[in-house]
Amino acid sequence: MRSSSRFRRRNDSGSNGRTRPRTTTTAPHGHCPSRHGPQRPVPCRAHHPDQGTVYALSDGEEELVYHPIHRDVESLVYALTKFEALRRQLENDDEETEERVDALRGEITEFDPLLFADEDSQWHLAFEEVIDGIW
Repeated sequence: MRSSSRFRRRNDSGSNGRTRPRTTTTAPHGHCPSRHGPQRPVPCRAHHPDQGTVYALSDGEEELVYHPIHRDVESLVYALTKFEALRRQLENDDEETEERVDALRGEITEFDPLLFADEDSQWHLAFEEVIDGIW
């Protein structure tokens, strides 16, 4: 996906001569992107209000890089709700974790295939970490 100037970072003076994008971001402590622990970036999301698409944001060489990760906010909420439900279930019963994670991955992919379309998606990482017992 070709990068858009709409998402380029502002310089230290707070202005780069461009209008700020009309987006809503979500990330812990309002940092986007930042570091969680020594090496792991915190995922950041931006919502395109006209299209409804939710994008994952990350640092590029000179500007923010983004790619679609949810078709809309409903998909984001659906995935987070299902993921949290599975996480809580696994706290009480961690039998057949890999099978349950794979089943949820299939269910979410049916609802919105964008979540797992990119091999480097944070969703792939999160699901692998659940299987590995990190979550």
